[in-house]
Amino acid sequence: MQLTYPGGDVPQERGVCSDVVIRALRSQKVDLQKLVHEDMAEEFAEYPQKWQLKRPDSNIDHRRVPNLETWFSRHDKHAPPARTPVIIKRAILSPGD
Repeated sequence: MQLTYPGGDVPQERGVCSDVVIRALRSQKVDLQKLVHEDMAEEFAEYPQKWQLKRPDSNIDHRRVPNLETWFSRHDKHAPPARTPVIIKRAILSPGD
């Protein structure tokens, strides 16, 4: 899918987990598409090479979780640790739930 650059997005009714992060930050005037693309253009070898690409692709790179993890790590952007433990309750699920 061809996205506009900068500021491109897939339709609101579509998306993956990384799109939630991208949209949340974009609402705060932070364009991860642009930031990730620019950083990958400068330091492509620092990013995961799982997709056999020869250069950055502004249409998809910012939507790949390993690339986002790399960008956040390279720019020392980490969420503070949770102050209280998260408790996950077991649920009984049936097929189709």
